[in-house]
Amino acid sequence: MQPLELLLIQSSLGGTTGDASTAAPGPNSRLLRHILAGEYVAVLEDEAVQALLGAHGQSDLSCPSEYYAWAQSRVRAVAAEAVAGGDEERLAALMLAAVACLHIFLQANLTGPTHAVAPTPSPLQLFARHLDCGIGSSGSGDPSSTESLGTGTVSLHERWAVGVLQLDGEETVGRCDAMQHLLLSQLLLLAPLLRTTATDNGSGSGGGSGGSGSGGGRCHHVDLLSSAPPGSGSRGTAATSTAAGTATAATATSTATTAITTTTTATTAADADADDDPGADTGIAPRGIVSDVTLDGPTLALVTVRLPTFLWWGLRAVGSHQHVLTSGSASLLSRASLLSARLLAWIGWDGATGAAAGTASSAGDTSNATRGGGAADASGEGHARPPPELRGALLLELALQQYGYGYIDRAHKYLCGAGDELGLQVSLGGAMGRRTVHQVDAKAQLVMRATRARGGGAGEHAAPDVPVESLGLRPEGEVSASVGAAAAGAAAGAAAAAAAAAAAAPLGASKGRAAAAAAAPSGALEGRGGGDGGVAGGSGAAPPAPLRDTAGLADMQEADVLTAPVLVGDDGQVLESRYSGLEQALILGWCTHIRKATARDELQAWHMAPYVEAVLSQPTSQFLLQAAATLHSVRHERTRSRTKERALLRAEQLSDAMALTPGADTAFPPSADAVAAAAALRSKCAFSVWFPLGVVLRKEIAEQYISMGFIAMALKSLEDLELWDSLIFCYRMLDKRTLAEELIQRRLVVTPNEPKLWNALGDLHMDDKYYREAWERSGHRNARAQRSLGRNALRRKDYPSAAECYAAAAALNPLSVETWFSLGYAQVKCGNVPQALNAFTRVTQQDPTHGEAWNNLAALWIGEGRHKEAFSALSECVKHKRESWQVWENYAAVAIKSSNPIPALRGLRTVLELTEGQQLKREVVAGLMDALENWGKAPAAPADRQDAEADQQDAGEKEPDDDVFALPDDAMPLLSSMAVPTDGEGAGLQAEQQAARDEHALALRDRTREQLNAGLGAILKKAVNLSCCTPALWGLLGRWFGVQGELESQREALLKQVRGLTSTGFKSDEALFSEMACASLALCGAYVALYRSAQQAAVQPAQQPEGAELRRTPAGSVRDLSAARLHLRGVLKQCEARFDEHPLFLEMKSLLEAVEGLLAEAAPPKARDD
Repeated sequence: MQPLELLLIQSSLGGTTGDASTAAPGPNSRLLRHILAGEYVAVLEDEAVQALLGAHGQSDLSCPSEYYAWAQSRVRAVAAEAVAGGDEERLAALMLAAVACLHIFLQANLTGPTHAVAPTPSPLQLFARHLDCGIGSSGSGDPSSTESLGTGTVSLHERWAVGVLQLDGEETVGRCDAMQHLLLSQLLLLAPLLRTTATDNGSGSGGGSGGSGSGGGRCHHVDLLSSAPPGSGSRGTAATSTAAGTATAATATSTATTAITTTTTATTAADADADDDPGADTGIAPRGIVSDVTLDGPTLALVTVRLPTFLWWGLRAVGSHQHVLTSGSASLLSRASLLSARLLAWIGWDGATGAAAGTASSAGDTSNATRGGGAADASGEGHARPPPELRGALLLELALQQYGYGYIDRAHKYLCGAGDELGLQVSLGGAMGRRTVHQVDAKAQLVMRATRARGGGAGEHAAPDVPVESLGLRPEGEVSASVGAAAAGAAAGAAAAAAAAAAAAPLGASKGRAAAAAAAPSGALEGRGGGDGGVAGGSGAAPPAPLRDTAGLADMQEADVLTAPVLVGDDGQVLESRYSGLEQALILGWCTHIRKATARDELQAWHMAPYVEAVLSQPTSQFLLQAAATLHSVRHERTRSRTKERALLRAEQLSDAMALTPGADTAFPPSADAVAAAAALRSKCAFSVWFPLGVVLRKEIAEQYISMGFIAMALKSLEDLELWDSLIFCYRMLDKRTLAEELIQRRLVVTPNEPKLWNALGDLHMDDKYYREAWERSGHRNARAQRSLGRNALRRKDYPSAAECYAAAAALNPLSVETWFSLGYAQVKCGNVPQALNAFTRVTQQDPTHGEAWNNLAALWIGEGRHKEAFSALSECVKHKRESWQVWENYAAVAIKSSNPIPALRGLRTVLELTEGQQLKREVVAGLMDALENWGKAPAAPADRQDAEADQQDAGEKEPDDDVFALPDDAMPLLSSMAVPTDGEGAGLQAEQQAARDEHALALRDRTREQLNAGLGAILKKAVNLSCCTPALWGLLGRWFGVQGELESQREALLKQVRGLTSTGFKSDEALFSEMACASLALCGAYVALYRSAQQAAVQPAQQPEGAELRRTPAGSVRDLSAARLHLRGVLKQCEARFDEHPLFLEMKSLLEAVEGLLAEAAPPKARDD
């Protein structure tokens, strides 16, 4: 690993950089020095970069698409020359230029500062001035801006770049700046690496058209500009010569199985000429040219050995590209999977092979990473492993990327690996503390506990972290309040002073903990507040204009609720550990895990709070780490009514702090040096923590305005961000549709080919013609238009058309959860169960927390009679739909059908709790009662087991399926049941082991019966006293008493059931008669059982041994038989006219004769003679 790339990657992680000239001498040291100083434009203006990318003399280039196509070819040629000559310095120059472009994009959209900062020149201004004509990246000189309602501030060239970056039909999240720089960074990093093998997938004949290599494919470089829609070039010129009206698609599976995996290739129709495209199918899986993306072998061999972080920066560029899209992109995921596999091999991680294969199984095939690898060593031999902090940082970034795509298990594995590499393991614990100023008694609080696998305190890279108060994220009042708390004293007195300071602070931030307030110096305590987002601290300058509308919130004195608990006792000292920047990023990574992997309920924010408070309590940190922790805290406060207004103020201050330059006067533009220093400082750990782009953060604030009723305040912000969907929603709430249409029409004059505007117009009028117009003007690439057409078709109940539209959207981007879910619903309505199973399975794979998809999947499995699969799906559903009693009711019903009585009990209990005793499904309770009564008997094999036995019998008649051997858990019962020939000693040992297993199974079965018996009885006894009580429940309770042998209680319960049915129309209704007859038979059977028990108990005392405890004699007598006879006579008489030939009528008549016979036997001899 070269010193240059080591310094560069360590700088991005917050490590010590030193002097670039001495630490990394060489021809590229000047470029590195500019990057470390935050002078990113100076890198692009350097003569070395100008020699690589400058096209000032290329007069034949007439539009942006032509220049970037030329630049793409130029980069590949330079990389080929470097590979041929073994010159890694030229590849390093490409990497440094790409890193500078990437940081320009991040500064403009993520880290800042951007307020009053001079516009950044676009790549066309820097490398092809004859194409720009004075229109910069900010678009301030755009002549069309005067024709808009204040939103035409994006240049034509930037809009072209946006069209290129809208991969797989997904739109951008809003207005983002410096999009050309993001595009150029990917060209520099990915153009030399990515290659594709195009194969014919149309007819399935197996022969490719005119290709070479295996499978008839053509191996060539991936065109990173192929997604530009037609007509998106500037000044009416052709946008690009590569992609003309064909849709980018990804292959999708069509088999309905319980575990449907994505395909191993990404389909890019734009890689082929229009003449080679045989056409597209109307289904999900497109036909035509399928491109199998791989990595270029010679280039990969050079960068793997001499410049491995080239791949790491490429992965970061791909992640930044995904950041600007509204949904996951299959093309970007395919690229990220290739790069991830190589990087995991580079760090020599223990789970590298399994991680790459697992990623392929759920996110695209990474086995292609080895194709074309040439001399590259997949095992990482030939170079030293990077240090642990780099390995941990890479695994952390991979985890965040996987969380973004919804692959929770893979991300969790990476996150745990990052903790192992950094030597920090975290968990949740408890401590006593106070959360309000006026709270007297301490209550139990969730806190984060950390253990280190190796010593070293905060780690060897903790020194470069900077004091929190100098990051520009804290109001000056909060810092002074913290200092006052530190001077208050020791122990409990310090805690009280901290609480008082929290009450006086304008934003109500937490002022630390008791022990820390007493012992820590004032400088350390200043960095231990709640991290309220604010303007640049220390200058005392007035806040910018966006804060004026809510400035009055500071006077509402809502600081009685602390942003972090004030802990008391010795347990609070565990939170005073110091963590380095990477360790803080790891802690916030666990916040992301909780947010992605747990149910979205009110407990989720409380489980995240201890991790957030641990980061906010640090005296030194990095800018984005504190910003991310502050945002998590704001979102938590937003859910509580007492802190909702304060959350809005803190969110506004956070947004303004991201734009401002720390220490600069807002009345004057900051100096270039101050902006560069702030940009360099804020770039630390920018890729190691999740934080939304500025446009997304401002949209979140606008949505909070809307939720609080401040509709007018949200309008201007949404218009500036070009968030047309939300803007139309606001105008609808204000009943001002005319203004919304006027705004969109005026914007269409400026940008007539903008699909977003046509979709917004369609939302306003709910008219399909606008969506079709958006589809056509996007070159059949806008997935949002097809989703809108599908939604309207669902509204009209035109399900075949809806399925067709959603299938087209899924072909464009198979990673859209919304598309797959709606497609599954449409297929259900069309009666296409296999296709619906496929669609809902894809939803659950991409978003395991999607409870509705799990529920629909279970419903389909129930319809197919696959109760085991349905129970598995509902088991996942109840994790994420805990408040839906219907889901819990379905869960209990399917649990019974799949022979899982204990989960069924849990479902019934939850239904009673959620409905407050108003709902209880009788069929489920009856199923549990049947299971309890038949416990220990040999039941008939259920359908699932019969099918399994039939499959096992057929296994000997056919070749075994290879997939069976990939499931060792299913194969173990078969292997354990086979007879293995052994000697006498081995046979004896085997017999003992089998006896032990049988004994354990019997004990487990008895314990399960006890749980079922106790749980069912508790539910029935509770239900008969609630509003859900019916006569049938009394009958079930009577049956349960019968199982317990409590005959008197059984009689009373069954008697109440009969009394409840007496008032029904059983005399004329056959169904009601059947219910009444069954209840009467059960009641009279209980009468007879009581009589016989009394007769047997009469002789028991004489048979019991001396000294034994006498059993209580049941109170049954001849009166019970008389009551049974009287009841049966009455029922038979009332139903004789209509149901005299009914089987139950005849059964009651037979029982009446038996009762009369018993009465005759019980009568005295004299009475019998009479």
